[in-house]
Amino acid sequence: MGDYGFKVSQPGYDVGTAEIRNLVYSSEYDTFKVYAFGAGTITASTAAATTLVINHNMNYRPAFAFYTQIFDVFVGTTTTEYNMAPYSDPVGGDASIIPYVGTADLRVRFGRQHAPNGTPIRYKYFLYYNQAR
Repeated sequence: MGDYGFKVSQPGYDVGTAEIRNLVYSSEYDTFKVYAFGAGTITASTAAATTLVINHNMNYRPAFAFYTQIFDVFVGTTTTEYNMAPYSDPVGGDASIIPYVGTADLRVRFGRQHAPNGTPIRYKYFLYYNQAR
């Protein structure tokens, strides 16, 4: 690192001599920069798969993170914790939650088993300035 910047080392390591693997952060390297974030609830109105659309109009495919509650088909209720998508149940069927991003929007397909008719599912998302690779 030159004569400018910012570094944070892990406990027990001298920030001036620590190797990159022992740093928590270094401004020398690119990091995700948040463009937009949000949260909401999706409620399916049919017994079919449901797709959520979040517009961004960035004119390129941005990196993103999407977290969602899961409708637990074994218990019959929505979980309180959030899971990072994509998510797929090991039992098969239409039980996956698949996000995909385009140049204008982020779309998330909720399989019919994870968005049953009338069940609200909460979600959170982050869109980053960084382009997806």
